Amino acid sequence: MARSKARIPRPLDEWLACESPWVRYRARQIFLGERAEEERTRVLAHPLVKQLVREAKGWPGNSVADHRSGKDLLNKLTLLAEFGVRRGDAGIDALAERVLAHVDERGRVLNHVVMPRQTKAVWLFDVDGQDPLLTLVALGYGDDERVRTAVEELMRSAEPDGGWVWPDAPSPLPCRRHAGGCPYPTLKIVRLLALDPAWSRSAAARNGVELLLDLADRREARYGFGFGPRFEKLKFPFVWFDILHVLEATSLHSRAWKDARFQRLLARVLAKADAAGRFTPESIYLEWKGQCFAQKNEPSPWLSLVVHRILARAPGAGP
Repeated sequence: MARSKARIPRPLDEWLACESPWVRYRARQIFLGERAEEERTRVLAHPLVKQLVREAKGWPGNSVADHRSGKDLLNKLTLLAEFGVRRGDAGIDALAERVLAHVDERGRVLNHVVMPRQTKAVWLFDVDGQDPLLTLVALGYGDDERVRTAVEELMRSAEPDGGWVWPDAPSPLPCRRHAGGCPYPTLKIVRLLALDPAWSRSAAARNGVELLLDLADRREARYGFGFGPRFEKLKFPFVWFDILHVLEATSLHSRAWKDARFQRLLARVLAKADAAGRFTPESIYLEWKGQCFAQKNEPSPWLSLVVHRILARAPGAGP
């Protein structure tokens, strides 16, 4: 891993000069080891972040659990913690309480979902849509008993051979013929479980990482989630099933770094770096067009930082 990192220069000066405060904040925090609270204050004051918070504290807002849409609030929530928002910031407790107001009898977080061939949203457990729970843990609510109960229920529901799939009916049409764990919900839940050391050491986390690396290495499509040209395109935010999303999830688990399958997946992304160590989005969500992570014709400061953040997780990598 050290050899791969040495070949890719880190464009730190560009990040520190970037107009987007979340780029500067995370660059200082991750790569310079600074607290960078002044930069975080600028993040919180930025119009985009203020708009995200306004939408989030009105959860579910426009959400109908459209997992492909950059406009669906479900797919915006994780940006809050990505950019540096955390528990205690204005509006965030309101988001947490609105999410936790909708749980089932087992304590699982429910989503506002429009099922196939339906027109009205209902509250139900959506294994594909654990973004609100992931968001709460990333924001700092991992010690809330309601959150821990929801995560523990997820771990108990893992498939014996790894991963997660829609439980029983109702379920989307592609999942009605059981074929084992589904890579899409597994991707999100593996990210979630990495945020607590005990969860990360669980069999559910270990088997989830194994499922993702196994399917990716063999390029085995399952439930419509495959590893063709669309999967290979660099894209942010982490909404759908793609190569950078898989690397983001698996790289959080130290065991993945020793796995040759993970290294092969990572090498495919690193091969796309330019001479300055920057990466250019190959697909964008139009909702975010014009942002520093959603322009296809030039290197993206944020996308580049995200790739280098993955590299910085390598055991012994340091800041």
